[in-house]
Amino acid sequence: MRTVEVFADVLCPFTHVGLHTLIDRRDERGRTEPRLRIRAWPLELVNGAPLDPAHIAAEVAALRTSVRPDLFAGFSAAAFPDTSMAAFALTAAADRTGDAVLVEQVGMALRDAVFE
Repeated sequence: MRTVEVFADVLCPFTHVGLHTLIDRRDERGRTEPRLRIRAWPLELVNGAPLDPAHIAAEVAALRTSVRPDLFAGFSAAAFPDTSMAAFALTAAADRTGDAVLVEQVGMALRDAVFE
């Protein structure tokens, strides 16, 4: 199976848009490949602090208005997670199975749980 390896934060709204757009375009063409191997890029470690829910809410509003009005239907800054570390542990466990479909499904389900 062909895959595209992507490094992304679970809590990044820009990544949410990009990954959904890639999958949507693949699905529109009736394809099942390439699968996305979504790898950890924890912004809270890169930046040295957790993501700010108010800042993420502003990014979500801008993305919803200008790029993907069909996404972010269930986003709530009040429910935004304090950390992404548990989510990354789950994606790493999925990755260890070697199942490309499962890896993509887990990565997207986690993002959808936050943003949809």
